[in-house]
Amino acid sequence: MDAILPVVLSVLCLANLAGLACLFLWLRQALGRLEKGKGPDETALEIAALAAKSETLAQMQAQTIKDQLTALRQQQADLGMQNELRLENLRRTLSASLAHMRQENQVQLEQIRQTVDEKLQTTLEQKLNDSFSIV
Repeated sequence: MDAILPVVLSVLCLANLAGLACLFLWLRQALGRLEKGKGPDETALEIAALAAKSETLAQMQAQTIKDQLTALRQQQADLGMQNELRLENLRRTLSASLAHMRQENQVQLEQIRQTVDEKLQTTLEQKLNDSFSIV
C-alpha cells in the first residue's frame, strides 16, 4: 500500500507533463500560423483560442489533482484505520499472553514454595529429632 503513493505522484507528474506538451504543441502551431502571414485579427483569435485551451487544460489538471489528492487522503485514512485495528489486535494478543504467562508463573511459584516448605519442614523435623535424641 505504501508503494501506491509514489506511483500516484508519478502519474500526476506525467499528466502535468502531457498537458504541458499539448500546450507547447498548440503554441507551436499558433506560432507557425503567425509565421505564415495571417492577419492580426486571426492571430488574436488564435491566441484567444490558445488561452482558452490552456485555461481548460489547467482546470482539468486542477480537478484531476484534486480528485487524486482526495483519493489519497481517503486511502491514507483507510490505512490509518487498518493500522489502528492491527495495533489493537496486537495489544489484545500481548495482554492475553502476558496474563497467561503471569498465571503460569504464579502456579510455578506456588509449586516451588510448596517444595521449599516441605523440604524445610522435613529438615526441621529431622534436626529436632536429632536434637531430642542427643538430649
